[in-house]
Parts: sequence; structure tokens; C-alpha cells
Amino acid sequence: MSCKVVIAEAFRLAAGGLEEVDSEGKTIGECLRQAVARAPALQKVWFNADGALSKYLILTVNGENVSVKELDRPVKEGDEIYPILLIGGG
Repeated sequence: MSCKVVIAEAFRLAAGGLEEVDSEGKTIGECLRQAVARAPALQKVWFNADGALSKYLILTVNGENVSVKELDRPVKEGDEIYPILLIGGG
């Protein structure tokens, strides 16, 4: 099974320029961890010190919003996971 983690422009410096990572993970969390294994600096921007997903990150799978509590959700062949940086301001 193969899915893809698409790395947004905001994270590409931390990812060493990678635009995407193919993953053999079985869940959303496994796929994200495999992307971090390819680009270790993503650990600090995607996850907090406790290993939980950063509160400044949202996820979509194939364009569908996914709760950060769904990291154990299975992925299917061809799924595309998009970690997106939340931006605030006023």
C-alpha cells in the first residue's frame, strides 16, 4: 500500500526541499512519521515535545479535513495527506 504525504511550501525548508514523501504506512500517523524519518526537522514543526500533533497543524486526506485525533485512521492506496500550517492574525 502506498500513500503520499504532500509537504506544503511552509514546511519545505524544514523538509530539505522535499515536496512529497511516498509512504508505506498503514495509518495517517505512520505516514507522517515516515515523512519525518525522511526529513527529521519536520518533527519540531509537526509535533510537540510530547509527540502529539502540533496545535498549529491541520490535516486533510484527499481534501477532507481530518481531526488530529484520527492519526490511527487507516489510509488506502493512493491517499494524499496534506499537513497544513494554521495561520492566525488580526
